[in-house]
Amino acid sequence: MFADDTQLGTANKDVKVIFETLNDDLANISVWMAANKLSLNKSKTEYMFIGSHQKLKQCNSELQIKIGDTPIKRVTVTKSLGMMVDETLTWHSQTDLITKKVNKGLYVLRRLRDFVD
Repeated sequence: MFADDTQLGTANKDVKVIFETLNDDLANISVWMAANKLSLNKSKTEYMFIGSHQKLKQCNSELQIKIGDTPIKRVTVTKSLGMMVDETLTWHSQTDLITKKVNKGLYVLRRLRDFVD
């Protein structure tokens, strides 16, 4: 059995504390899930820093978030509740997604206009 779309967050001015906190929390979650016969799909697990461009440059890429011995992939954009969220909380990814969907719909309508009166 799987638990889907769980999100975990933490905030601190010290990046090392963030990594330590998240690693501890993930270890606790892994223990709880194992005790409740649930599986954590490590290949689908991701993490993302959120902040200004200046703050994001300060993030040390040598530190890792892990579940057991498996390092978790860092992403700059993710989908949350149907919305595209990026690390600087701009709307660029979301507007790109909506634009693509609208353009697909318009293309279909253009192709169908010759068949509809």
